[in-house]
Amino acid sequence: MLSADQRRAPSTLIAHLDHARREAIANGMVWFWLLNLLALFFISVRYEVYRDAGLTKVGMLPWPFDAQIGLATLLLMLLPVIWQAGRRLPDRQWLHLTCIVVLIWGTAWAVHIYAIGQVELRGGESYANGILRIHLLAALVALYPSRRIFYCYISIPILFDILIRVFFPVNFIMLQLLGLACGIISLEIGRRILNRWFELACVREYENLQLLRRLELLADQDPLTGLANRRHLNRALEQALAHCAVNSSPFALILIDVDYFKRYNDYYGHQAGDSCLKELAQILLNSVRSHADLVARYGGEEFMLLLPDADLRVATEVAARLQLALARLQLEHLASDVCDRVTVSQGVACWHSDESSARLVERADLALYQAKLKGRNQFRVAL
Repeated sequence: MLSADQRRAPSTLIAHLDHARREAIANGMVWFWLLNLLALFFISVRYEVYRDAGLTKVGMLPWPFDAQIGLATLLLMLLPVIWQAGRRLPDRQWLHLTCIVVLIWGTAWAVHIYAIGQVELRGGESYANGILRIHLLAALVALYPSRRIFYCYISIPILFDILIRVFFPVNFIMLQLLGLACGIISLEIGRRILNRWFELACVREYENLQLLRRLELLADQDPLTGLANRRHLNRALEQALAHCAVNSSPFALILIDVDYFKRYNDYYGHQAGDSCLKELAQILLNSVRSHADLVARYGGEEFMLLLPDADLRVATEVAARLQLALARLQLEHLASDVCDRVTVSQGVACWHSDESSARLVERADLALYQAKLKGRNQFRVAL
């Protein structure tokens, strides 16, 4: 049995991958945000301890480092709020918003990491570089399903690191840039490996979901006619009546029986009887208003139509349309006492407020019985 989330899942593989990628990014960003908060808390405590111990530099930045920590914390608290506000946006708009959020996020961390390297006497630049690399690895874990979002985040910190090394000369700059390039290549290789595993898992999930959908379809489908079976009909009827009770909308059903079908089977054979039921199933499908109307095999040669948002006038129009379509088909039935072609009798019942499904079907069955008593090949409306 499919869950509600599985029923809402996209029907194509590409859409399924896009949906799974979006969900993975959303969950990853929540984890990444919490990790950022912990990192910022640690950096703040470390700075306070080192400042009290006289291990920080004063005047290395044009602004107070305390104010920067406060601003970084405020920004970190605001960005998820902005991003969460766009969670319901369509995929393309959501992707653009997420890219903007991670660009700002990455820029803030680039500035913050640079400032850390300037204000600390112990560790200094090496400590800042360590934070940068750990941060890039965390971003890889959180954002790998989307190349665009991942590189929107890491591009500013990496570019900032390159510019600092170019404009503030350090020893062995080419060697350090080579190390940075190797790091970027390693990140991309890791991202591709993780993304490949992710896509394989999504493909397997999609295949399993399709298998479950096919199994459910078979479980809810009549094997001969392809219509909904009794199991599906009962569930759909209860759901429809619950909807009508909440919305005070009209509802009708039609119970249909093939006239003298046992004689048809005896006269023409069971294979011909099966073909007759298949023909009738197609006529029923063509007689209803839309896919919102359910056509089901009730049992044997009996069928039922569920007509949501249908009053008595609409229900009788459907019943009359079925009678006319069957008359045009001219399917021979020489064993019938009604005429020399296949005919049906119908019982139409409109739902009364607070009426149970069993009572509604019972009234339709009584109307069908009246149609048979009056000579068949007609429909009657339940009282």
